[in-house]
Amino acid sequence: MSAIDLHKQAKRVAIVIDLKYALPWHQDCYQGIMRYADQHGWICTLDLYVAGVNGRPASELYDGVIGRLPDELTDRLLPQGLPISNLRTYVNANYVPRYPDLPGVYIDRNAAIRMAVKHLADNGYRRVAPMPMLQDGEDEVIGAVKEACDAESVELVQYYAFPGDFSDSLEKHTAMLNEIQIWLKSIPKPVGLMVISANISRLVAHVCKQLDLRVPEDVGIITPTGEQVLTTSGSPTITAVEFDHYQQGYEAASLLDKLMHGKPAAPLKRWIAPSQLVVRDSTDIFLCEDALVSAAMRYIAEHIREELTVNMLAEALDVSRRTLHRHFDEVLGRSVMGEISRLRMDYLKRLLSETNQSIAQISDSCGFSNPSHLTRFFKRMANETPTVYRKRQQARRKINST
Repeated sequence: MSAIDLHKQAKRVAIVIDLKYALPWHQDCYQGIMRYADQHGWICTLDLYVAGVNGRPASELYDGVIGRLPDELTDRLLPQGLPISNLRTYVNANYVPRYPDLPGVYIDRNAAIRMAVKHLADNGYRRVAPMPMLQDGEDEVIGAVKEACDAESVELVQYYAFPGDFSDSLEKHTAMLNEIQIWLKSIPKPVGLMVISANISRLVAHVCKQLDLRVPEDVGIITPTGEQVLTTSGSPTITAVEFDHYQQGYEAASLLDKLMHGKPAAPLKRWIAPSQLVVRDSTDIFLCEDALVSAAMRYIAEHIREELTVNMLAEALDVSRRTLHRHFDEVLGRSVMGEISRLRMDYLKRLLSETNQSIAQISDSCGFSNPSHLTRFFKRMANETPTVYRKRQQARRKINST
């Protein structure tokens, strides 16, 4: 078969992702799509309006469309019968989709909310206040937070919903900041804030500083839709649930491929689970009214770089091992060693993803007898080696920087 014949058989795909916005998830999704396209010989065009030239209908120009599809574009495409694979999230201000059941791959925001609330509860926050967006599935967000709070036996505090147009003018922006100040003053402390998007979490941290509220002692901040650029830059760094948007783009392209070839592709609407939760400054604390458990958790955090056993912890606190176990079981419902291991894993993941220290250096600085010991511990806790975990994080950072 000639090159011309192969070119005619290649699938022509329009990609609807606006890359002028410096959003890592846009870039990650695009990279994932292009990886699949390169593997399958697609001819791709970045065409935000799927309009081509000379006003020709999209069905004459393309075999399929993939990307972050706004309703106005979907209105025009659906009557033409083009296969569509959507990537638009439901985390965007003022976005209530007219077509919530479009084929595509979506982030499982509710799973991320559950993970975020569980983290706050695990760190001792007994109150959680959600901060959703108005007209952005607000009721769904609050419902998901309430369900998660009930599961973790923590109190759901009155929420604040961001107006979607708060950045349209200085007046609206200032009014919104004033509203947050009033709200933050009114809710009981300490409290964990579940802020729906990473960029807004930075604004919340700024307001806390203005009010002399300590983060994380008075206010913990976590976002279930994190972007590393936004959560790791500035002080405090923000704890976040993160998604693998590269994989999201790749899977959405695979779905579109099946649709373009008329193959079975059930389910048409798919969800990707969160890839990880990264603990940073904004929740790096443990709050507890039980003096012994609080002291124990503080000691663990202060000695997380050292080898630490239950016997060593009990001796440092001048209590019996049995007493320590009883308090952890009654207050947390978790074992002492389990908490030591959990906090060590949080710290190791942070070092692996956010520093260039070698595995040997991390092993030596964190009290492991050798790198193999670190690897066995990490694999037991995470079902993968620290090297594999770091390579995945580095690949994501590389995509973000392109």
